[in-house]
Amino acid sequence: MPFAGEENGVSVLPDIDNMVMAIALDVQKRRLAVLGGSWTESGLPPETGENTEADLNGDGNNNLKYMRSRSGHLVIFDDTEGEEKVQVISADGKTRFEFSPAEETGNLETENDITLSAKGTIMIEAEEIEIAAEKNGSSLTCMKRIL
Repeated sequence: MPFAGEENGVSVLPDIDNMVMAIALDVQKRRLAVLGGSWTESGLPPETGENTEADLNGDGNNNLKYMRSRSGHLVIFDDTEGEEKVQVISADGKTRFEFSPAEETGNLETENDITLSAKGTIMIEAEEIEIAAEKNGSSLTCMKRIL
C-alpha cells in the first residue's frame, strides 16, 4: 500500500483479474508482494468526465488526482491554479459535494432527500440564513438565541 501502519493507512486492494506488478521475496517465488496496479490496453485509466482537458493529464499540467471506484464513485482533487476544488461524486452523478477554496464555497447537491440527524445537538451558525421550498404546507420554526 502507498501508506500502511498499525491501525492506519490506505486500503485499496486490486480487484480480481486486475493487472498488478509483483516482486518475489524469495528465490522459490513463494512469497510475492504486490507493488501496485498497472493499466493495460484492455484496462485503460478512468476519466473523471468533470474536467476533460485535465483528465489523464491531457493538458500536460498534472492538476487532477482522483480515485474512481469500480461502480463509478469519484473523489477528485483539482489543483488547477485559481480553480482548486475537491469533489465527491456518486456513480450516477445525482449527488455531489464540492468544496472550492478558490471560490470560498462548499456545495452539496442531490436529486434525493438529505437527512441530518444527531443524538446530540445540530448547530447551524451563519451570518445569514436563507431557506426556500417549492412546495407549501411545510412548517418551520425559527428561534433566535440572544447572547
